[in-house]
Amino acid sequence: MEKKEKMSLNSIFEFGKYKGKKLSDILKSNPGYLKWCLDKNFFNLSQLEIEEIKEVEQKQEPGVESVV
Repeated sequence: MEKKEKMSLNSIFEFGKYKGKKLSDILKSNPGYLKWCLDKNFFNLSQLEIEEIKEVEQKQEPGVESVV
């Protein structure tokens, strides 16, 4: 399996509908999308950042996507 580059919430998303956006901005607008990416193993984040994404995603109302 290919080792993924270590990323942080300050990293720039390089694919998909949020290409060119910071992960931290995506976390604010659509944490469920980042959770989905984590579940699919699209990138490598620290355990602390993974927990932050999961926490924010759990607090968001189901089916709600904020506009940035």
